[in-house]
Amino acid sequence: MVANRSIIVAGSMALVLVLTTAAVAQQATAQNYDLAVYTPRLLFADNVARSLYAKKVATTLSSATGLTIHGRAFSRRSDLRNFMSTGRVDLVLADVGLVASNPRHYRVIASGTGPEGNSPTYAVLSSKEYKGIGALKGKRLGLPDATLNEVSMISNIAFEGEVDVNRFFGNIRWAHDIRELVGWLKTGRVDCTVGYASWGRKRGLKIVSTLRGVPLPVLAVIGNHIKGRDLAALQNGVAQHGLDLPAHGLLTRLAPARLDLLSEVSKMMALNAGERPAANAIWSPAQMEQLPIGSYGATAPKALDLGPINDRWRMPDYADL
Repeated sequence: MVANRSIIVAGSMALVLVLTTAAVAQQATAQNYDLAVYTPRLLFADNVARSLYAKKVATTLSSATGLTIHGRAFSRRSDLRNFMSTGRVDLVLADVGLVASNPRHYRVIASGTGPEGNSPTYAVLSSKEYKGIGALKGKRLGLPDATLNEVSMISNIAFEGEVDVNRFFGNIRWAHDIRELVGWLKTGRVDCTVGYASWGRKRGLKIVSTLRGVPLPVLAVIGNHIKGRDLAALQNGVAQHGLDLPAHGLLTRLAPARLDLLSEVSKMMALNAGERPAANAIWSPAQMEQLPIGSYGATAPKALDLGPINDRWRMPDYADL
């Protein structure tokens, strides 16, 4: 009987060893993915709140896709770049400008959306009363250091190419995120900034002028870091019908990717700051053309010179400039 018990015990140990080896092998082949959350245009109370949000987003994505995703928040673009360059980031929920500045490096899975849609209204914000943008000429502007081409991003998208912020404002002071900029406004370190109008109102800031909407962050895979079945799981779990996110202000959901918005942002960022694309200009005849008034029943036929072509571009949308 003792011998039989020994055989049974030995057999059990062998089975345990086989199962343990199989479990270890399965863990070795299971892929973990790292998500970077970089949203400098969204307002967080502090870095702790930002980190908790990143972990909640990662948990939500893991549940929806069946993948193991770990979230990490970033408030500095330079830190995120360092992590990306060393291969420590596979997936980003990132500012649209970061992705649009190098679209070939990313596979966009979904676009952020919320109660105000994909592109909530932007605004010129200040802690003091100013009568129109013209009153801010030469003043100190604070901007988040969100993208390498942030000046073109703001000039050509938010200001629709009507204002080169580098020339119009006195100087630009760069912050890591909007929370830092709000502090600068309150203490008088800068005179104004630009950001989403809705959180500006909630923080008690004055809206000097409303601007064009700026797209919310997008979810994107870096290069081919996620592929095959895992990429399909990500696309099916998120991109096909969208996914509710832990609500944070204007960003409450991931929707099917708006590649048209991304393409437009990429095109506008590639232009010089304050450069209007030709499609935004009213058609005008060539400089030497004249309008024959007599052909339209005028009593005294004569030619009317239409003036230099540079004078016939459409007027800026901001009447207070």
